[in-house]
Amino acid sequence: KNLYVDKAGGYKDFAGLILLFGTLLILYYGYDSFGHKNYTKFVASFSSYKQVFVYVQLSRIILLMSYILIVTVLALILLWLNGLILNGAELGHLINFLLVLALMVIFLFVMGAIAGTIGSRFMGIVVLMIIWFAFVFFFPGTVYQLVSKQAADITSNYQLEFEKLKVVMEFEKIALDEAKRYTSMEERKQSERKLVESYWKNEFTKLVALEEKMKHEMSENFQFFNNLSILFPTTFYLSVSNEVSSRGYENYFRFYDYIQKIKKDFVRFYFNKKFYSNYNKLEPFIKGDENLFYAVSHLPG
Repeated sequence: KNLYVDKAGGYKDFAGLILLFGTLLILYYGYDSFGHKNYTKFVASFSSYKQVFVYVQLSRIILLMSYILIVTVLALILLWLNGLILNGAELGHLINFLLVLALMVIFLFVMGAIAGTIGSRFMGIVVLMIIWFAFVFFFPGTVYQLVSKQAADITSNYQLEFEKLKVVMEFEKIALDEAKRYTSMEERKQSERKLVESYWKNEFTKLVALEEKMKHEMSENFQFFNNLSILFPTTFYLSVSNEVSSRGYENYFRFYDYIQKIKKDFVRFYFNKKFYSNYNKLEPFIKGDENLFYAVSHLPG
């Protein structure tokens, strides 16, 4: 449930600052498009209102896109100066992010222009602030709340651990009963091997299945989040920026799979060392940088 409380890190990152302050400036820029009515009438006198509307909007959108492009290039230069070079896939995702940003910018700019057609300047500013609050706070907050509420139906960590503990305790009963039958060390060794292989094929498989079930429940909730995020330009923008930054939910599931694989490998490693070899010194399970998980840039589904 805590995964969906709010945008990771709030609005303190690059994409968040654009959303928080950039959208306000974009809305006002759209609102101000036809603020100089006498000038607009003057231009329309030797053209047409339709042409004036289209070209004023288009020229301002081009200026906005140029500004965003310049800011992005400066950000890339800053990364380069700090020794961070984006690879081909990351640059591709950055371009996709910019396209989504452009979609949001154009949408909010047009909304601002519509607010600018209101006769009363006071009412126009009020409508502008309502639009800004709705798209920056209300709609994203509502999406997170709905998804977080649905996430409450996912099996809890307590319930998952309890189910796993029951499986392990059942095995322990069998193992203890089996231990009473030992008559020699060789018989004990063979019996233990038989037990651990039975555990590997049965109980451990059940534990993995329980974790897979949890992952499936979380995955369904993530799909619900994706579907809701598409409905509004700002929520779609947040979803894309999270995944592109490698801090999104796609990497959460990749990490989940990574941990499951390491656990499975470790259990097998332990069995082999404990029951199938005469080891006389401690050997680390982790080799090299296997204990590091590398998140990668993604696009949401």
